[in-house]
Amino acid sequence: MRSGLGIEKPFERPSDRFGMAFSWAEPVSNPGRDQYGLEAFYRLALTPDTQLTPDRQVIFNPADNPKASSVVLGGVRLRTLF
Repeated sequence: MRSGLGIEKPFERPSDRFGMAFSWAEPVSNPGRDQYGLEAFYRLALTPDTQLTPDRQVIFNPADNPKASSVVLGGVRLRTLF
């Protein structure tokens, strides 16, 4: 299950977007260990055709790493239309 919220035009920037999401999963590979996640991103419009989106995720009780209580992931996406 996943749910999120997005805000368009944050900081009066008409082409930008900010978002947050929450997720829950009951992995088949590790039953009984529910996995939860939080995610946040900011899509920055560099030009009308180019966007840069940094992303941060925190996963609690990661199914593929049962020794860890949480893991933090980060990413960056560059999107160009032409």
